[in-house]
Amino acid sequence: MSSTLAESFREELLTLLGTLESSLLGLDGRPDQEHLDEVFRAAHNIKSATAMMGLRAASETAHHLETELDEMRSGRRAVERAAVTRLLEGVDRLRAQVQEGGVAVSAAEEVAAPSSVRRVCVQLMLAEDARITALDPLGLLYALADFGVVVSSRTDDTRLPALDELDPEAMYLRFELVLETSATIDDLRSTFLFVEDRIELLLEEVQADGRPAAAPAGLESASEPEGEGRRPGLETIAVGVRRIDALVELAAELSIATTQIELLRAEAVPETDGRMEVACGDLRRLSSRIQEAAMAMRLVPMTSTFALLQRYVRDQSLRLGKDVVVDIRGAQTELDKSVAARLFDPLKHLVRNALDHGLETPAERRAAGKSEAGRILLSARQGQGEVLLVVEDDGRGLDLDRVREVAVRRGVVTLDEPVSEAALIQTLFLPGFTTSAEVGELSGRGVGLDVVRRNVLELGGELHVEGAHGQGCRVSLTVPMTLAVLDGLVLRCGQEQIVVPVDDVRQLVRPAVGQRARLPDGHEVLRLAEGPVPLLRPGELLGFSTDSPRGGVAVLVVSPAGVVALLVDEVVSHEQILLKSLHRSLRISDLILGAAVLGNGRVALVLDVAKLASKERRPEPSVAAIP
Repeated sequence: MSSTLAESFREELLTLLGTLESSLLGLDGRPDQEHLDEVFRAAHNIKSATAMMGLRAASETAHHLETELDEMRSGRRAVERAAVTRLLEGVDRLRAQVQEGGVAVSAAEEVAAPSSVRRVCVQLMLAEDARITALDPLGLLYALADFGVVVSSRTDDTRLPALDELDPEAMYLRFELVLETSATIDDLRSTFLFVEDRIELLLEEVQADGRPAAAPAGLESASEPEGEGRRPGLETIAVGVRRIDALVELAAELSIATTQIELLRAEAVPETDGRMEVACGDLRRLSSRIQEAAMAMRLVPMTSTFALLQRYVRDQSLRLGKDVVVDIRGAQTELDKSVAARLFDPLKHLVRNALDHGLETPAERRAAGKSEAGRILLSARQGQGEVLLVVEDDGRGLDLDRVREVAVRRGVVTLDEPVSEAALIQTLFLPGFTTSAEVGELSGRGVGLDVVRRNVLELGGELHVEGAHGQGCRVSLTVPMTLAVLDGLVLRCGQEQIVVPVDDVRQLVRPAVGQRARLPDGHEVLRLAEGPVPLLRPGELLGFSTDSPRGGVAVLVVSPAGVVALLVDEVVSHEQILLKSLHRSLRISDLILGAAVLGNGRVALVLDVAKLASKERRPEPSVAAIP
């Protein structure tokens, strides 16, 4: 089996394991017969798949899981929490065996061990209709080559019929090669499990010093082509058939629309002709729909992320001696795969905070008049181009008196300074801020929240914390559904163009005389009715020249750090752009989010508004006007 195909099967096995894990977690809450049957079927499928792929250790582990689940569904064994924990540990072993052992590829990684190197003679004959059934002999031979080094190979054509009797679609050739490998005979045979009814296979170990038969003229080498190494693991996304069908239909419509324009151009129809205008409009509409369909294929539900968090809660609650119920809502809400991957660590940190510092022990909950079992809510809801994620618990909540006490001790606020609840909550995001009296005995919130907030801001999102003492805590994260495509406002700075996300733009202002002012330290501000805001020149920050040092347009952008005015020469256009990451050697500034190709073919840099605003301090009341 080729390494690419093996990687695909490995990904499929890991997906099956995730399904089994989620089903086992459900046994804690509802061990009904239907659910037990579902879990048993999942374990049986995994056992069959691992056996078919030659993963003997994983297959044995899956067999033990299947046996225990069979006893549970037949009533011979009780469905207890300890039993579910044991089964989950078995899933962990299975996952490690699949990840570390690979799928019929691990043998190729062992060829470096000289003590186990052997020579195996492989003789392969395919059924005559193999090509009609899309069975590729070279693919099978390349799979064998992945296990080691091909010492020699030859093709036996003695079964070829006379030319007038030859069927061009039939397979008459027999292949023979000698492979130097550390893989066992069983490992090699497992490569052909899927096609064993369509081939004749003979595997025989030969002496290391034995000489294979000389290859006659015209033989083709079955070794891997020079320059082609084993492909790296593939990152895959499961895509529904409906989405693929929709994209195929749109591609067909796009082809028709393109043909229409080509025909009109062949007739020399002027651009002002109504037919050309309609055809161009159809082309633009289809291009937009294709882009949307393609981006939808990158979306993945939050199901797997929430399942991992649910498993984490179960394991940690047992360690902490707390009874915790996880309430999951909106698990089918979809996010771009890259966004979902980057959100897992922040969400896990918030869940850990809720477990360690938020939820009380059963005895403490009884004393507070609460149920012994604590509750953690994980929810997701999709909005207009955004997704709202919530981590909420019904534990101790936010002890703002304790937060204020620590803030005073750290010098963040003074003892007599009046501080609002919102401002106190913001202190929780300071690096290293904690209300813990000692490590491991926290009564408030805040440890690590600065890291969570930074990660969310880097995604272009926002984070909010709410809670009251004794009434639990709620942390809300709002993140964009995708980072790849965004609506951008194209701005000109001298001869260069930059882009800011339209969602971050609040207002466009053409500064009047005296509206710009300078602080005593030299920083500029823009005077507005609601007060001064920092005025930045992105062109100068990025090393671009500007045409209008005193004129231009001020673009007011909103970020978690506040409002900032960007002084540019001109607003060029409003476009939907495809964001491209820049190689580190091309990053001229940490203020750049990426690059985009505009409709006119030019490349523009996309500003990271959050980083830009966070570097600028707030203006002081006393300012001097700039003439």
